[in-house]
Amino acid sequence: MCMKKRLNIIAVVWGVFVTGIGVVSASDEIVLTTENYPPYAIERADDLGVFPELIIAAFKEMGSSVTFKFYPWKRAENEVRLGRSFAVFPARLTKERQQEFDFSDPCYNYSAKFFYNKKFHPDGVPFEKLEDLRPYMLGGELGYWYEPLFKEIGLQVDYVPTVEQNIHKLYAGRIDLVPEEENNARYLIRKLYPEEADQFGALAKPLEEPGGDINQLRLMVSRTYPNAGELLQKFNEGLAAIRANGTYMQILEKYQVSTEGQ
Repeated sequence: MCMKKRLNIIAVVWGVFVTGIGVVSASDEIVLTTENYPPYAIERADDLGVFPELIIAAFKEMGSSVTFKFYPWKRAENEVRLGRSFAVFPARLTKERQQEFDFSDPCYNYSAKFFYNKKFHPDGVPFEKLEDLRPYMLGGELGYWYEPLFKEIGLQVDYVPTVEQNIHKLYAGRIDLVPEEENNARYLIRKLYPEEADQFGALAKPLEEPGGDINQLRLMVSRTYPNAGELLQKFNEGLAAIRANGTYMQILEKYQVSTEGQ
């Protein structure tokens, strides 16, 4: 499937978008970008993913509608930087990102870990601090929050555009470790290697940024998109509303992601 394909949650009829909220003109649509990142964002019409459904529900509470565009992460982020998209998701707040983007309230608490192939590392990899990983080849994704951190520490990283590429490389033994959000990594492993999913393991210690905030996923918001500040306030209010009315937990349960601590 083409990464540039728009998510088919909308139909275009004579220049008018028809959404689950009602009929609105194209100019009323709030544009957001993301990558194919299941179970948080899924590039197919019948199963949007956790974040698109949370975003749709939150903005619906505020009387607004949205549309999504899928790209590799680096381009999705750049669309926000250029003001062509209101926000990219799911994103982690870092000091570097705060210099040019705003962030929504936390949408989901997550756990990121280093995944490995038991065939090549049957006992895992010793890991207490990131410096311990210097002897190993990591597989990273272009544009992710950990790029400056890994560079500062001096880790060996082979960067590619998608997580799927890293899972394939990990399976083939071309890299030793893949840092990835746990729900996403396990989803992709089951999808790509259903008969050999048990061959993959995860180091017990999570990946965290020293001095950073706790692991929370948010919208990373443009400072140049029209009315971005007002839209961000609307989203935060809508997010609070769907937490209060139970819609938030219903969406998490639908996608079978952890509800603990949310």
